[in-house]
Amino acid sequence: MEAENAVLSRLSGNWHRRAAVRRDEPPLDAFYEVGRPDYPVALTPLHRHPGLSDVDPVALDKALYLAGLAFHRHTMVIEQHIVGPTFQHALDDWFRDADGSVFQSTVLQAAVDEQYHTLMHFNAAATMRRNRALHVRDSDIPLPHLIARHRDRREAQPLAWQRDLVSLAFTTAVEISIDAYLVLVGRDPDIQPVTRATAALHWRDEKCHAAVSEELAQYVFLRLDEPQRDFFMEQLAYATRCFAEQDFSAWHRIAEVAGIRDGRRLIDECAEIPEARHLIRDNSGIDRLWAALDRLADGRYGASPGAGAPAGASR
Repeated sequence: MEAENAVLSRLSGNWHRRAAVRRDEPPLDAFYEVGRPDYPVALTPLHRHPGLSDVDPVALDKALYLAGLAFHRHTMVIEQHIVGPTFQHALDDWFRDADGSVFQSTVLQAAVDEQYHTLMHFNAAATMRRNRALHVRDSDIPLPHLIARHRDRREAQPLAWQRDLVSLAFTTAVEISIDAYLVLVGRDPDIQPVTRATAALHWRDEKCHAAVSEELAQYVFLRLDEPQRDFFMEQLAYATRCFAEQDFSAWHRIAEVAGIRDGRRLIDECAEIPEARHLIRDNSGIDRLWAALDRLADGRYGASPGAGAPAGASR
């Protein structure tokens, strides 16, 4: 694992220069522009629907505001309920005998980053609320479907090691795939500078977290027997598909609260459009990890399944 230690040592040593938590936070209200949308319309399922042009502009603006709030809230909840607990389990269990190791140091730094990301997205959402004053509660936006998928998959497992590997798979998929999502939000020139800047700052850290998650997955994978490896790879494929999908349950609610006429029907029709089903299409990070794990298993798993198949797989 010398090469892996070199990667983690570099990331750990650079933390003070790269981490968002170590930087001054700009005054967010000064950057808020009321005339700009809060979320990219190109990332909504409606973008692919031929009826988008018929949607009332006021309702669409409110839907993009709600989508912006959902982006921040969903990121916070996933960090708090999936990623954070997995990093803590890594420290308590998988690294429990690695006293003072670079693995422990780097995962601790990543855990601190994740806590700060939660605060960043909380502050960005609060800025939106102050400047829009549309009186939308958190309870108006459902939890991300990834939370339910993760919970249901964990609860279906009878053994503790299976539940731990489910969480590791979901964390790995999130930490590697969220990079592509944050780029799409952070590089959209037409949306709120606050949303764009928050996504860009988060992305700076997640570039490094992807590497940390790849090393963590390989570290654990090397210590698994063959049935455990097979189980982990199945969960990784499932979690990747879940994260890549549009969250249509959230969009049903967004359309309803925004007052989009026939919103549920429109979202249901979007779900039938192949191009509208996926939020994330860049699977290069997961493909790279899958190939590395496949090499460690002497070619047992073949090519990465990517995120193209529906996330209805069982087990």
